[in-house]
Order: sequence, then C-alpha cells, then structure tokens
Amino acid sequence: MKWKKRDECMTIDDVIKRNIGEFKENYPETKIVNLSEAVERIYAAIQTGELITIFGDYDADGVTGAAILWATIRIMSGTAPVIRLPRRFSEGYGFSMTAADEMDEGLLITVDNGISSFEPIKAVKDKGMSVIVLDHHLPDERMPEADIIVDPHCFKHEPDDFEDWCGSGLAYRVCKELLKKLGNDVLRARTNAYIQQLAAVGTVCDVVPLVRDNRMIVINGLKSINMMPCKGIAAMLSITGTTYVDETTCGYLIGPMLNASGRMEDDGALRSFDVLTACNREGADDLESTVGVLAMLNDRRKADVSDAMEIARQEITETVPRGAYPFIIRNDSIGEGIVGIIAGKIAEEYKVPTFVFTSIGNGLLKGSARSFGSVHIKQMMDAASKVIKSYGGHAGAGGLIVHEDDLFALYTMMHRYIGDYKAEISDTIEYDLEIDAADIPAAYTAISRCRSFGEGNPNIVFKVNKFVLCPRKGECFRKMGSNKEHIKFFGNKFSAIGFDMTDRFDESIGKTVTCVGTLTENNYRGYSEIQVEMRDFKVSNDTKDTELTKKLKEKLIALGISNDERKVV
Repeated sequence: MKWKKRDECMTIDDVIKRNIGEFKENYPETKIVNLSEAVERIYAAIQTGELITIFGDYDADGVTGAAILWATIRIMSGTAPVIRLPRRFSEGYGFSMTAADEMDEGLLITVDNGISSFEPIKAVKDKGMSVIVLDHHLPDERMPEADIIVDPHCFKHEPDDFEDWCGSGLAYRVCKELLKKLGNDVLRARTNAYIQQLAAVGTVCDVVPLVRDNRMIVINGLKSINMMPCKGIAAMLSITGTTYVDETTCGYLIGPMLNASGRMEDDGALRSFDVLTACNREGADDLESTVGVLAMLNDRRKADVSDAMEIARQEITETVPRGAYPFIIRNDSIGEGIVGIIAGKIAEEYKVPTFVFTSIGNGLLKGSARSFGSVHIKQMMDAASKVIKSYGGHAGAGGLIVHEDDLFALYTMMHRYIGDYKAEISDTIEYDLEIDAADIPAAYTAISRCRSFGEGNPNIVFKVNKFVLCPRKGECFRKMGSNKEHIKFFGNKFSAIGFDMTDRFDESIGKTVTCVGTLTENNYRGYSEIQVEMRDFKVSNDTKDTELTKKLKEKLIALGISNDERKVV
C-alpha cells in the first residue's frame, strides 16, 4: 500500500478546524415537524391512564429507542407501558400483522420503524387505536395511516433542516420534551441523563452522521456514561473489564453485545431491552447473568461471522462474475441474523455494494444490503421493486425479502440501475498529519476537541514515525485473537494494534515501526493507554538509539562490558 498526505500544507490546527466545522456546543436544536404533537398526545395518554404500547426494533438503535420511551413513560405515569419488539426469524423487521393482531386498544408508538408498515397500522387503526410513528427511514410514495408521523425525511420546517436522525435520537427528543412536564426537578435531571446515555449508544451504533444534533447527543451521553453509567451499561462494562467509554467502545463493544441477542435468537432483543431498563424495572436482580448471556451470544456471533465470511469469499470466487455489480451472494448456511454483518464486511473488503441472501423457507430468501461509495441502496431496491416482496432502508443499508426464482431478475434490474459502476479499489492510504511516536500523547490531547468521531466526522489519520518497540514483561509485541490474527506493538507508554495483520509482521527484520492509523484510548480493567489503531505498518532496520538507550550503552561501556557480553541477558 502507498501512503499519501491529503494536503501537504495542512497543520493540526487546520485539521481540527476542518473536523469541528460549524459545530458549537450551544448549537440550537433542530426543530422537528410533528414532535410537539407527538409529545402532547403521549402526555395526554399518561394523564388519562390510557394503555400505551411501544413497538421497537431488534437492533441497538431500535432497542435503545424503545427503552428510552418505555422508561420515560413509566417514570412519568407510574405504570409500565406494554413493550413489543419484532421477532427476527418468525416475523422479520418492522411492525407486522402478527404484532397488530395482538393489539386492541390504546396508543401505539412505533420507534425505528413504521414508515412502511401500511397494512398493520391500518389494521390497528380500524380497531380504534391511535398511532404515532417515530422513524428515520426513507418513506415510499405513500404514508401509513398514522395519527402522527415524526420522520425528518418526510417533513421539514426549512429546506436545510437536519434530517439524519436515528430512532433513538428521535425517541430522546420526544422524551426530553415530555420530561419538561415532570414536576420533580431531581428526577427529571436523573432521567434525562439516563435516556441520553441510551440515545448516545443508539446514535453511534446506527452509524448516522455525528454532526449537529447527533453529535451533541453523543458528546453529552458519553460524558454522562463516564460520570455514572446506568445499571445496564455498567454491567456490560464490568463483564468486559472496560472503565472508559467513547464512540469506539459503543460501536465495537456495547453495540455488538446488544445486537447479538437479537441476531442469534428469535425473541432475543427483549433480553437486551431488559438489560437497558434494569434500573427502572422490578425483578432485575438477574442482571449479571443476563449480561453474561449477551456476552456469550456475542462470542458465538463472532465465530459464526468468521465462518460465514469464508463461505461468502468462496461464493464470490466461484459464482460471482468478474465486474458483476452489485455483488449478489446467496448461501443458505449463513444465518439470517448475521447477513447484514456479512454484507457490510464484504462491501468494505471488495469496495462494492453487496447483497447477502439466505433461505427462510417456502422459496423465500431474506437479504441484507450494504452500500459502498455513492451508490444509494434504497434507490437501487426501488429500481427492482417489482420483484421484491418487501423491503426498506436508506442510502447506506437495507433489508429485503424476495422469492428465490426472482433472484436473477433482481440482479438484472439492480445492475441496470448501477450502470457502469467501477469498484473503488485504491492502493493508497491517505493520512492527515505526520508525527513522531514521541508526539503521540500531545497529538491525542489536541484532537480530543474534535470528538466524537464517526460517520460525518471522520477520525484523524496520522503517519507515525520512529515507533520503537519496547519490551513489556519480556515481549515487544503480542499476537492476539482466537487465531492469533491480530498484532499489538508495545511502545513507551503507548501501543499500536493491527487487526488481521499478524501475517505481515516479520519479527526478524527490526524493532522500529512506521505506521498509519488513528489514535484511540485503550481502557481495560483499570489500565489506560493511548493506542494507534493501525491501517498499515512497515518495519525497518532503523536502530537509531533513543536517549535512554544511549545512556544505557554509556553506562555499560563505563562498566567495561563489551557488545558481545551484552547480547545475552
């Protein structure tokens, strides 16, 4: 791989200014159409004791959004609303007719779904129920027959209004306004801090742009977690030995644990919901064991993903014609709970929009899609809607169900839509700034003003020179992972980690590394250090002495010890 600086003239101040942009901590909250109407309708239901049912989703965003609404309404009313999450395998995504058949009265609130649930919403409306839809997915040409729809993609006050919310972010905004009607100031502040923690997790995990309102939610939510995490998040941190939470912790530790139960079990999302609402729920004494199950399921999910990736790569090699975009992969041995993960990994690895399908019986295939580059997944599925039984999504991702006989027709329509797409394959890694390893702590402190990093606010990439490997407990590096596939280099008070890079390290050629990557903070069981998360590295024979090494040599020479005598310690 080649390394190239994006702008030769850019300084660290320029990079910070680029990332911060127009963001201000007192940035005015975006007005959301129909938000106040939704707040008033929910508050009316609380005051009259009307039955309230919350229908969420089985991913981290949908579960946190449902937990935000459930906990807030329970605290304000003293009565727990009914909670219902979709069953991944038997029902699939979204508000289904099965769920609608269970409901007869009161107010239904859907969160992170509902904008495409035309028939089920009509069914509950026909029973006399009221419906509020809180959703962030792109609408079709028609709207569901809900009483109130809060979806920034459907309505805007102004053309430049912020629209890239997630479900938990919308739930937080609704509940933040609801809490203003709560007379107890202390309870209001405590509840707001709690639901903001959940909103921060959901916002990071749903990979929406971390700009404007989203960025403020994440900054404040992470700050609150690190001051006093809610009971469920604290239990997840405890079982993993984590003492500090940032956007990386949310995306690679908390989110996968919350998602794993819903991916591996039909009704597993309820277990994650129970963990998140433990501080507001009776009978939560089993929290530690419940979190243990989440961790176990997440480990099983990781193993399944590893096996499925090998299957998917083989399918690409054997069945996908060269230059055939998007990738359409169908293998029934891939579990339907992980098709989205596999689609995302393949899209990233091959730089191509990817659809992964697996059989769900009766001749039907369930698929998940992930984009790459500028290709719009929802619009691509729109172009093939004639052969899709059901689907939904947005620019970057989507889900769909098709009949297996229509798979080739689906590909043909999507290929026609995508046109002359060229895979965005590059052998160049671009970095923002170049520093010496000794400057890592100062650089990390400087860029902390730009956090939280994520979609829309990319982490700053450094080229790090003169990274001298230093021994810790007798070793200068460590191979990690179940198959020793990851490599960790030890420096002086900091480290560098390369995922799936062990095979590229030849320990015989030198102990000085030059690498390209981002700076993160690694916290584990009370120990904290700055870490370079490498995208690439090169090992050199540069044995230039550090000041410490020079002093040691001078000391040994003064003692009359020769080079040969110092070879073996």
